[in-house]
Amino acid sequence: MSSATTLADLKCFVAEIMKERAITKYEIHIEGHSGRGENYLGEVTFFSVTTSNNGRRYDMVMKTAKRSEELRKTMAVESAYRRESLMYSKVIPEIERFLEDANCGVKVVKIDFVPKIFWICDEENRETLIMENLKARGFRHWNRRRPMDMNHALFILKHLGEYHATTMAMKVLKPKTFDKFARTMNGIWQEFMEKIDGNTLFVSNLRNAVRCLEEKGNKELADKFKAVEDKVGDIIYGEIPVEDRLVITHGDCWINNILLGYEDENSSTPSKICFVDFQLSSYDTPIKDLSYFIYTACDKTLLDDFDLLLRNYHTSLSENLEALGCNVDDILPYPQLMEHWKRYANFGLILSTMVVKVELLDSDEAPDITEISETGADFAETFNRKIKNEEGYERRMLDVLTHFGRKFL
Repeated sequence: MSSATTLADLKCFVAEIMKERAITKYEIHIEGHSGRGENYLGEVTFFSVTTSNNGRRYDMVMKTAKRSEELRKTMAVESAYRRESLMYSKVIPEIERFLEDANCGVKVVKIDFVPKIFWICDEENRETLIMENLKARGFRHWNRRRPMDMNHALFILKHLGEYHATTMAMKVLKPKTFDKFARTMNGIWQEFMEKIDGNTLFVSNLRNAVRCLEEKGNKELADKFKAVEDKVGDIIYGEIPVEDRLVITHGDCWINNILLGYEDENSSTPSKICFVDFQLSSYDTPIKDLSYFIYTACDKTLLDDFDLLLRNYHTSLSENLEALGCNVDDILPYPQLMEHWKRYANFGLILSTMVVKVELLDSDEAPDITEISETGADFAETFNRKIKNEEGYERRMLDVLTHFGRKFL
């Protein structure tokens, strides 16, 4: 349930949105809120606005930062909302202008995979985004408790290649424009890691996951992960060579931040996609988005076809770069993509040890990070507790660790 303060802000912001549209008479209907464990840093309110003059309906969702002082001390709440605000208010519109010029008015490549934004507030303790409610347009989440199937994974990777191509091409063709915002887009992961003692959190998660290998008799493979454990901080937020920073990443590319649209309710083949929650976007290597998605969404069935997944992404990247006047072989040929994967895919590996556990939680198991912050509880201990579906978690970790360990360690 959203707080009274949040609802008061909602009414205030809606008044401004309607004022921009010269609408004076309307009704607001609150329709729901995010469930426990669905949005850790904010309150999410689903609502609609119906105008009195013509009955037009606006379906919206308001995401506002949690205001707990203790939470703000222990989590990078303000920075996350500022980063997302920057993406929606500056970066994505700049990409759209670039595409308009590059396509000479014919939108061969276009940004149609982000929600429409109605309002942004950057005021401290009121950080808020109001955007279209994609679920009202028929978009829905993949069931996060299930590994993704090949059909959906290929569809998402295709569009991730399209998104990456936009900033990759801008970096090449409009370097001054690109650099204007890219140089401001680092440090967010470091701040998160420092505030929550992320090194302890992720080392603990990795150790617990690797223990699954040892218990299955794969001690030799488990021992290889010691080298990863020793470099967790550097892997998550360490500096990478500027020549390997090719894109503005989504940054938090797990299945809860991807919504899919279908031609009808009975269809199992997605036809539309929207990426949301750009709170961790950074100027970085595309491998961080790729490895984050693949290792948190895929089990052995898909990882056994890893080359198909990566080549599908690269084909999309190549086609979209070509449409924008660039050649993928001059920027990121496939052999180089594989070299980058070997260098940076441990990012997604480490995150999977925690994110897969979050994906498998029942709603009554989801931790309340506001409560954790205000009671002084230990983050690492909270996110390392055994879950009801521990068997499913261990199976997924075995799939990911075996794939990464045998191929890339």
